Amino acid sequence: MNPGSTPAANPTPAPPKPPASVWRKAWRVFYWLSILAGAWTLVLMLRRAPAPQVSVSPPGGAQRGDKAGGARGALGALPHAGRAAANRSE
Repeated sequence: MNPGSTPAANPTPAPPKPPASVWRKAWRVFYWLSILAGAWTLVLMLRRAPAPQVSVSPPGGAQRGDKAGGARGALGALPHAGRAAANRSE
C-alpha cells in the first residue's frame, strides 16, 4: 500500500453476482404481472358504468301490475299459505 493512499480510495471490486436462475426470472415476471392484473381489476371494478338504456312501452306499467297481482293470487291458493298467515298473527 502506498503511504498516501487509504483503503477507501482503492476499493476492491465486488465479485460479480451469478446470473439469476430461470425460476427466479419467471417468478419476478409472474409477481409483477399479478400486481398489474390486480390493479387493472380494481380499476375496472371501481369505475362508474353508464346507465343502461331501457325502453319501456306506455302500457308496460299496467302489465306489470297485472302480473304481480296474478302472482299474489297464486300464492294465496297454496295450502301452506293459510298456516303461515295464522302463525304470523299469533
